[in-house]
Amino acid sequence: MNIFAKVVRSGFLRQPGTVRLIPPEVVSFAQLSSKSAKPPASDALAAPKKPKVAPKITLIAQDQSLSIMNLDEAQRISKRRDLKLVKIIDLEMKTQRPVYKLMTSAEYLNEDLKRREEKKRTKAEATIKGDKLLTLSARITEHDLNSKIQNVVKWLRKSYEVRIVISGDGDKAKQESVAARIELNTKDAGKVVQKRFRDNDLRFQIIPGTPAGADKEQEQPTAQTKAKQNSPTSDNLNQSVRAFHTDAHLLA
Repeated sequence: MNIFAKVVRSGFLRQPGTVRLIPPEVVSFAQLSSKSAKPPASDALAAPKKPKVAPKITLIAQDQSLSIMNLDEAQRISKRRDLKLVKIIDLEMKTQRPVYKLMTSAEYLNEDLKRREEKKRTKAEATIKGDKLLTLSARITEHDLNSKIQNVVKWLRKSYEVRIVISGDGDKAKQESVAARIELNTKDAGKVVQKRFRDNDLRFQIIPGTPAGADKEQEQPTAQTKAKQNSPTSDNLNQSVRAFHTDAHLLA
């Protein structure tokens, strides 16, 4: 019979070199027990999954109070109060958190309008190459004034801001008249801003870009456009004729 022998040498044995015989079924059971006790390699390497946590934000309430909370909680508050949750700062440098604000619909529209105007102003300033200074007298002749106006238009077309100073001897009416002529003849190339009197001089700037009144023209449709929209088109007329013939055929 095939048996595995295991030699056990111990100090407690009276006779040295004693041999203890272990049956093969006992050895195989011990080996299986030791193998089953080891955890699987896949379970040992698998890392526990961490639950997802919503990012922390700084919330500005309608009373301008500040709160720090999760984004999910802020969204629930906005829905419960029927308000809009608007991000106003992507990442605040000091707290390293985004900043949100609760707004009504009217406040959101006003804020959106301010952002658009700021974006337009920033874009206009970025496209300005530089500035030109034009000094003239309120007693300037008609020919010289027309020549100066042509120069101003050229500068505006080249994306230069024009600073104009109209000097006078206390006759503000003449200064206003010259300024009105300049504004009228340059309205298609730029816009007059910051008109004021200082030290008997009338000063103002003309910035290149959108002409005065262009935004209103884009927002309000012209009379011809309204008439075209209200007038029936050829397709509508054809559809009406076909419908009339169909009804007449059914009645017959």
